[in-house]
Amino acid sequence: AVPAPSVRAHPSASGWRIEGQAKARDFTLDGERFGGSFDGSARVTGRLDQPVLVARLELDEGTIHLPDVPEKELQSLDEHPDFVVVTGGADERLLVAGRHRREPVVRTKLHLIAPDNLRVKGRDVDLLLSADVTLDTGAEEGAAFEGEVRALRGTAAVAGKKFTKGKTPN
Repeated sequence: AVPAPSVRAHPSASGWRIEGQAKARDFTLDGERFGGSFDGSARVTGRLDQPVLVARLELDEGTIHLPDVPEKELQSLDEHPDFVVVTGGADERLLVAGRHRREPVVRTKLHLIAPDNLRVKGRDVDLLLSADVTLDTGAEEGAAFEGEVRALRGTAAVAGKKFTKGKTPN
């Protein structure tokens, strides 16, 4: 049985200690490059020393549901002529439209550990994954991921070809 969601924050000398249990049901992300929903639960520990949040999420179980969208034509991996990034120095990134990259209000360094319990389901994919990744929103070049995600078993279809790793998850 998974405990009821709760997160506690305790004051410390430099900020706040955070600990608790988080639970999500149909938590939806809808963006230009990614969309889907998440169901799962995790234990969370960390600290908030304004403006930096450092947290560790240990996934008890989780499923990412990808939207059922029609297959897209593959794009070339060459640089796209309509999008150019111009760097104006170490602390500044300018887009063609002239907008500056906004710094996040809270810099987040999130360490996600999913030991053999993260499932991804969608139209052409049903995979069981293991992950140990860190997301850092304050990296010099924007948000950065570091770590490893492994496919343990399941199937995925890419460009009309089906790939199978081990047995399909139940």
